[in-house]
Amino acid sequence: MRDIERWVPGPWRRWRELEAEAGRLLGVLPWWGSVAERAHHWEPSVDMFETDKDVVVVAEVPGLRAQDLNVNVRHNVLTIAGRTSEEREREDATYHWRERRFGSFHRSFQLPAEVDAERARAEYRNGVLEVHLPKVEDAGFKNVRVEVKNEG
Repeated sequence: MRDIERWVPGPWRRWRELEAEAGRLLGVLPWWGSVAERAHHWEPSVDMFETDKDVVVVAEVPGLRAQDLNVNVRHNVLTIAGRTSEEREREDATYHWRERRFGSFHRSFQLPAEVDAERARAEYRNGVLEVHLPKVEDAGFKNVRVEVKNEG
């Protein structure tokens, strides 16, 4: 069965395909390290949309606690970071499939509109982080840490 891959728009799609093929052939990509090293870095799936009042970012980050997440806004760039701990592999079992990811992650996004980072809010519920960033005419550029509340 073929692996499910993240959809990549435009010209980057071919780059990702070449990158994946090089990884399969060589086992090592010089700018990412070995395949084993990359296994400890993962990227959560993210949706970003805009309403009349807010820019909203929704990220799937299962297995974390709210305090394990770091949400930051600086120069109109949202960064989401965190770390999950790896469960020990059972020595009395034979694994037939293993694709759950563990380790650290970070994603940064240029926001499509100026936002008021001081009024940003984030909620974490059932493994999904939702960040609301109120839009403004001119927010200025500040580095603001956004508190994540555990809702469930």
